[in-house]
Amino acid sequence: LVLGPELQALAGAHVSIVGTDRAAVVDAFGHFAIEAVPPGVRDLHIEAGPEVAGGPYASLGFRLEVLEGQENELPGKQPVILPRIDVGSALPVSETVGGILRTSELPGFEAEVLPGSVTFANGSKAGTLYITVVPNKRVPMPMPRGLFSNVEVAMQPAGARFDPPLRVRMPNLEGGQPGEKFILWSLNHGT
Repeated sequence: LVLGPELQALAGAHVSIVGTDRAAVVDAFGHFAIEAVPPGVRDLHIEAGPEVAGGPYASLGFRLEVLEGQENELPGKQPVILPRIDVGSALPVSETVGGILRTSELPGFEAEVLPGSVTFANGSKAGTLYITVVPNKRVPMPMPRGLFSNVEVAMQPAGARFDPPLRVRMPNLEGGQPGEKFILWSLNHGT
């Protein structure tokens, strides 16, 4: 199942196996099936752009193992829930342009993007980044066992890589004391 943040089916979303011509379109009930996928470890990409009602939604890529001769299911056997993209957070970047990513959904959050530090999934150094707060009951895929957070954010588009890494500032939602350290997790469903 491919659903939106209100658990509605994202009819018209595109699902594809990266590096192949294998793809499907999500139906009115949120279902999809991709036929004749070569066995092995495969990257699945799900995208629901502005053409999908209520969109655009965050894209998602993740890795799965396709076994020959059987019906394969998504990891965790749970629906994939795509959050709606906060288009107000748009930050165009390139080799010569960086900036600060912010979202009104999480006041105090900032991610500094240096010029030339982003490589998008297609290899380009120019594009637009977005940051979206994801309700923790609506994360796109199951979190690793034992991992929990009061706030999750999704960096879009999926597959963007940063070198050097982003400098991130988070609001003190936990009520920590000055100098107290907290763990910040980065989760890439595709690896």
